[in-house]
Amino acid sequence: MRFFFTGPRILGIRPGISLSPSDFRRTARRANTGGAMTGSFVYVVQGAGGHHKIGVSTDPIARLAQLQTGSHQSLDFAYIGVTPGEGFNIERAAHDLLQGHRQSGEWFSVPASIAIGSVIEAAKRLGEPIQQVAPETVPQIIQLANQPDAPPAPSRMQRFWRWTLWVLIAIFVALCLLVYFAPEKPSSQTSAGPSSPHQQPRH
Repeated sequence: MRFFFTGPRILGIRPGISLSPSDFRRTARRANTGGAMTGSFVYVVQGAGGHHKIGVSTDPIARLAQLQTGSHQSLDFAYIGVTPGEGFNIERAAHDLLQGHRQSGEWFSVPASIAIGSVIEAAKRLGEPIQQVAPETVPQIIQLANQPDAPPAPSRMQRFWRWTLWVLIAIFVALCLLVYFAPEKPSSQTSAGPSSPHQQPRH
């Protein structure tokens, strides 16, 4: 559906502008993520007796708080790594590497260096990038990841058509104002005036 705006006829030409709804539609700010974080954290939690848990979460700080609630032993991070993927494949591969040392669930009876090494080795084998981060930086990373992206800059072609549209609108408005305020032409018909004093009436 298109909209047509026309002005008065000038020299046999009627100027106008044709616009469609897409000309007024703004570019979407995000493609599909809507500002949600798409990466994850793979962590190693150190418990009592040299036991370590290897898990994955989008918020390891909150996850540690949940684990601490259900444990009477003090828990702390031995390692936190951030990865752009979901992290579950790294977690599973690390579990497989330590299968012979599994205590229960995701807990393994190995030193911290072995648990951390299994995570790094699993990521390396899978070709998944992973970067160690400090626990205090996790909230800032999550906050930055959840911020919406800035709107994309318009391309050169989009800028060209945008300026062309505004120029056409300006010309259209100028022509309408020119016709509206143009002086009217004098009438071609002359009114009949009084007869000349030298003209003699006919008998």
